[in-house]
Amino acid sequence: LGIFLFVTLYYSVAGFYVRNFVSITPILMIFAGIFVKTLYDFCIRYLSVQKSAVIVTLILLVAVFHTGRNAMINSVYYIQDWNYETIVKKARLFLKNGDKIASHPFDPLPEDLRLVRGNFGTETSYSIAEFLKDGDTFALINMDWAGNQFYGWMVRSFHRSFWNKPVEKMRETYWGLTIEEMLKYTVAYASKPWQAPDANLYLIKIPDFKKFLFESEVNFGLDKADDWKLIHQSDLNNPSVAKVSVCNYKNCLCFSGLSGDFDIGYFESPSVSINGGYIYRLSGKVNGVVAGAKSDKNVFLRMNMLDSNNHTIFTSVSDRFDGLSSQTLTAYAWADESVSSLKVGFQASGPTASTYCLSDLSLEKSQKPDGSFSDNFLKIPAEDYIDLLYPFSHGNL
Repeated sequence: LGIFLFVTLYYSVAGFYVRNFVSITPILMIFAGIFVKTLYDFCIRYLSVQKSAVIVTLILLVAVFHTGRNAMINSVYYIQDWNYETIVKKARLFLKNGDKIASHPFDPLPEDLRLVRGNFGTETSYSIAEFLKDGDTFALINMDWAGNQFYGWMVRSFHRSFWNKPVEKMRETYWGLTIEEMLKYTVAYASKPWQAPDANLYLIKIPDFKKFLFESEVNFGLDKADDWKLIHQSDLNNPSVAKVSVCNYKNCLCFSGLSGDFDIGYFESPSVSINGGYIYRLSGKVNGVVAGAKSDKNVFLRMNMLDSNNHTIFTSVSDRFDGLSSQTLTAYAWADESVSSLKVGFQASGPTASTYCLSDLSLEKSQKPDGSFSDNFLKIPAEDYIDLLYPFSHGNL
């Protein structure tokens, strides 16, 4: 029995599909029943029937409180409309004929409007910066698709952190950074907590950053690489495999040698003081030594917005290097009044088959502040979506 339980509950990584617990649950319930009966028989030796029943009942209430609470949450949310229906109703308040919406082909859009469906995928476009290049005006995030990039942690971290979901590591990937950045521009959403699995959908208004006029703020001299910090986060499965090699040429930064889906390496600049209320544009030229490496669409720029205590408030990312020999990457961010400085990053998430060099890096600021920029966006607390984006199991199956 011990071997059976070990294989079923642990070695098979049963939590990857929650349905794998269906076969073992009745057996576990038998053990629970035996425990309750044994406890009752023990109590009745020394106490009256009534007192024994009260003690056992209280213990049972404590034991089932957590699961009972989750069951109640499940019931409360499942008497509400499906999220697919809700988001279509809400979307009509913001969409109009001719809007181009980046979304998955299977996700719902109002059928009575003449809308153009744009690309939303890891191999096409997957960020605010990339949607801007495509001319999209909105994006529809479906957490079922967004979470696809993170199911692998359950298998990869098997020997090291099986019981601890590595959320902070997954948040640093391109897939995590982009979705969390987009959620800052939510205008409507329909979601349920993880206890009530449903398609959790967020309608994002793509900010028209291109309408602003910019002026030069900082031109980064990359000839002093010692001023930049090299950050390396190893792959969850085998940290000894991934190594970041640095080659510093004149006025540029280069790295290569990453491997693994969750392997992250990036250069981070010293902090730069900025003013809240302005739009910032970061641009940099990236060259790939091996041209045409289409599978390496995981190299990008990032801006970490910091508060007065030097803590990161949020991160904005650029479009990705698409394998051409040379490409200019651009990232935009609106700094609210809580932002006092920023740090620039040059990052790769996942395996790299080439060496990538960054040059001509510059930061620009909008000529005028826009204090009302975020007035029409909803504030979505991280705790409301963190377990939807970085799931506990494969599609709640």
